[in-house]
Amino acid sequence: MTTPQERYDALIQWVEEAGGCLHPSVEVYHDAVTKGSFRVKDGCAVNQGESVVTLPIARSLSYLNAVCGHPEFPGIQHQQIQAANAQAARDNNGWFPAEFLRETPPHVVGRFVLMQEYLLGSRSAWWPYIRTLPQPEHVAGMLPALWPADDLEFLVGTNAYVAVQEIKSTLKREYKQAMKRLPSDSAYTRPLYLWAYAIFTSRSFRPSLILPDAEALALPCEIDDFSVLLPLYDVGNHSPVARTAWRTDSETLLCRLVSGQACESGSQVFNVGFMSIT
Repeated sequence: MTTPQERYDALIQWVEEAGGCLHPSVEVYHDAVTKGSFRVKDGCAVNQGESVVTLPIARSLSYLNAVCGHPEFPGIQHQQIQAANAQAARDNNGWFPAEFLRETPPHVVGRFVLMQEYLLGSRSAWWPYIRTLPQPEHVAGMLPALWPADDLEFLVGTNAYVAVQEIKSTLKREYKQAMKRLPSDSAYTRPLYLWAYAIFTSRSFRPSLILPDAEALALPCEIDDFSVLLPLYDVGNHSPVARTAWRTDSETLLCRLVSGQACESGSQVFNVGFMSIT
């Protein structure tokens, strides 16, 4: 059994192996209140304009991992993601069926990509990331749509209750329709689909804010019809007063979380604020 800190250390190492990094003055700090978060190490500081996290796009996880490099979609090209996907497809003993990819909404496909990697366990190329996420048995309280029925009773008579029921109905329909296009013996259970929904809903990023030259991908959908998970990048908590930028270099394909303010020793470094792509 590993500790949360050991899992975060392994995540950082995994990112470094691909050419990314965490700022040397920043650590992933874990406690009962904030869970995982970025914190400036004691006696250190982060200056304005410095990169807190540098992440290769190849380490991202999304709908793109199902289609880039897929033999049935030769027109969809992304050099870094394709290389990662080719290896993942070999590890997974194949790609998702072409019919599934054509007929299933991209945001739903992305959830199945995450489920696929979760089911691979330690054999997944993304295992160092997945094991730092809240696990399926721990997501019941994350979002109202996943609350137990007794808790939902507190929302009866409010607009929130109506919205939650609509979301629950949509999730049920999405899962049912997607499973019709996959082999009958697939291990993608509905509870696992709800987990993937919770992960993407709570910590994903808009592709148009992350991916450079999105038009060149030649996707069969709009760029923001799906969302992207960014390992390590998503550890940061949000603050309405924090100033940060998200910048992806179109040549190196490194996505950087840049601090827009100085952060002192012991302070938390947040992931929110103004966003840009350069």
